[in-house]
Amino acid sequence: MSYKSSLLILLLVLSLLFVSCGKKGQETKTQEDTMVLSTDQDQGEGNSVQTDKFILYAPGAFKTTYLVDASNQPVYQWTSTYEAGQSAFLLDDGSLLRPGSINNVTPDNRFVAAYRDAEIDVFNIGGIFERITKDNKVAWSFKYYSDDYAPHHLVTVIPNGNLLFPVWRYHTEEESIELGRDPKHVSSGGLWMESLIEMRPTDNGAEIVWEWNIKDHLIQDFDETKANYGQLKDHPNRIDINWGRGYNLSEDFIHVNSAFYIKEYDQIVMTSYHYSELWVIDHSTTTKEAAGKTGGRYGRGGELLYRWGNPWVYGNEDSGQFLLSAVHDPKWVAEKRHFIMYDNNVADPSRKLKGGNSMVVEIAPPIQPDGSYVMEGGIYGPLQPVMTGDLGVQATSVGTAQRMADGTILSCDCTASKTIWIDEAGKIISTSQIWENTTKDADSIQVYRLVGYAKDDPGVLALGLGVPKK
Repeated sequence: MSYKSSLLILLLVLSLLFVSCGKKGQETKTQEDTMVLSTDQDQGEGNSVQTDKFILYAPGAFKTTYLVDASNQPVYQWTSTYEAGQSAFLLDDGSLLRPGSINNVTPDNRFVAAYRDAEIDVFNIGGIFERITKDNKVAWSFKYYSDDYAPHHLVTVIPNGNLLFPVWRYHTEEESIELGRDPKHVSSGGLWMESLIEMRPTDNGAEIVWEWNIKDHLIQDFDETKANYGQLKDHPNRIDINWGRGYNLSEDFIHVNSAFYIKEYDQIVMTSYHYSELWVIDHSTTTKEAAGKTGGRYGRGGELLYRWGNPWVYGNEDSGQFLLSAVHDPKWVAEKRHFIMYDNNVADPSRKLKGGNSMVVEIAPPIQPDGSYVMEGGIYGPLQPVMTGDLGVQATSVGTAQRMADGTILSCDCTASKTIWIDEAGKIISTSQIWENTTKDADSIQVYRLVGYAKDDPGVLALGLGVPKK
């Protein structure tokens, strides 16, 4: 063999060794070693970063929140000292608004202990709010919880910069009975009823600027000696205190799991898991008006402006309406004037529902140009959705339904940390595992919800990702 041939072979061997070491170095790099993952490198065999859509998610058992691309490869991450208090929110400057869990901070807290004692260990109670900058520094934090109240599920930012989130409020057994609850369905642990809180961050913490409470808008036909006694059909804008049962935990009998702002009409849409309903209320009220039934833009105070998914709750069992059965993540689709939501579709013998595959449900509500809603035949329509997308999985809890700008819909089997993309007609486009390194060897791989962001979203661009509008 000639000297020149030997040199060429030696150079080839050295090159292969260099490439191999480089790959080995990438494989052993931990997720905390780098916060931004280059969009030019491969993120696994055959998978390059897709920059048309991004997904934010906070695994419940993790202290890290991840942004992944459309192929579920990680491109950014933020780390907290707390496990997730469920769902996070990307801000326009690339920072992260994130609720932190109090489960490991105050294990004897009433709400934490009740869920733990019921052996529901995948549910993290919120109460710690943080804004984490894109270079992973806590720029603002605030704690809001006690043995009598605790935030849960999510926090979102409304256009005025304030935070909006649901809060459990504890009511004793005696208080619950006085509010008309059937004593057979009240334990010594009392009841938890939700409030919605609007909070303004300040330099030194935060202040509550608006509040709405379910307890101010109850109806019941059980005890005529109570002030809120009445016929359910005559009060469709109030909430029957005796409907919800809290199948896993009797205290948590309503379980509002989402609250989102509708800017066009200054309204808030939320969903109740145990009532299997979507609710809409007026946000233009003062806190005092929100406690009553007059005032605000729609003249209804804090009463329900609209509800959909379970007319049984307000005394209409034979309406023929499509019935939700455990529901999450409602969104207002402004361009269509529709609502979209995630129906877990669990079995409910009380309504003769057998259950089945979870689905995305889209409806065209009877909304008027001024933002008011009309009833027909004693119920709030429509009778049937405009679209139901069968997701091919049976997820009894959590879920996502978000229509993106291109018409595709982001959904999930969030109990198994899987993304499911469907088209506008509800047909599945793809199903895939969220970044597998966050689900490997984890005690729980459940994610409460996924949040999609377009490639030109200001928060995505602030991170040095995505593509600006031309």
